[in-house]
Amino acid sequence: MMTGFALLNQHWKEAFLVCKHQLDQELSDHARDFKRAAHNHEQEEEALRSRLASMIQERDDMFARVLERRLKAGSINVPKVMNFLNQHQTQVVGNWPRLKALLEHLKDHQVPLDHWTTQIMVTAIDDYSAQPGPFVTLDEDDRSEEKKEEDDSGSGNGSKNAPLDFTQDPTPTATPQTPPTKRGKASSASSRKLQLRPDPYTPSGKDALDPRTSLTRTAEEARASLADHAVIWDKQRTDLQLVMRSGLDYLDAFELVSGDHLVHPRIPVRELTLMLARMMYWGRLNHTPWAKYVPSWCYKKAE
Repeated sequence: MMTGFALLNQHWKEAFLVCKHQLDQELSDHARDFKRAAHNHEQEEEALRSRLASMIQERDDMFARVLERRLKAGSINVPKVMNFLNQHQTQVVGNWPRLKALLEHLKDHQVPLDHWTTQIMVTAIDDYSAQPGPFVTLDEDDRSEEKKEEDDSGSGNGSKNAPLDFTQDPTPTATPQTPPTKRGKASSASSRKLQLRPDPYTPSGKDALDPRTSLTRTAEEARASLADHAVIWDKQRTDLQLVMRSGLDYLDAFELVSGDHLVHPRIPVRELTLMLARMMYWGRLNHTPWAKYVPSWCYKKAE
């Protein structure tokens, strides 16, 4: 009786130690993942602050250019104007120094002297019959330059791409003829089982691309590199697009994402998290060889 009790006690004690070890290991892994996720969050904040500072500087530079353009447009180069008025079959006769002095006052935003009385007559030898009538004050608010500046600044840097890939719904969305019932929605949602990890899962110690590190090429540059290949950029998988933007050409990138290789170190954390979330939802993790090497903290962030 005592022997059986001792054996049973030893069995449960060992089972308790095993469970405790597993729990301690899970707590340790969770603490490690939380620490790495927090560190990555700090890196993302630093990258966003740097990007914000760059955008602010770009805005200030643009504002300075606009002011400089307005100042140049509002100033008069008196010698240039006088030379222009004496070229191309045009000639200033009479008291031209008075005209030059008036232009200098205009440039300096000053009114003419009180004792000046000046009359300027323009004679068009090729159009004697012209009778335009008395001079009418013109509108001094010329918005053409400002509109041109707005058009230049609003041209944009390219359109956003929405590539089609395996991380999305494999079947096209059909427009329902009749609205689904609440029961049908609940049944569809409850029947889907999320795949939280690939099988097998052997996470790597390498992290995703540092948020402070920019991809080598833009989407437009990577798209242009496909000119020699009979493929369409928008039809390529998201991971392939990002790997190409990291610097690889199409064939090398295709081989990397299709084989049993580490891919996530070339992908920014934000894009990696979105891809993992979609693959977890659609149960496509086992169809992506590189998914089994992604660190666990990235999966927890995607969850």
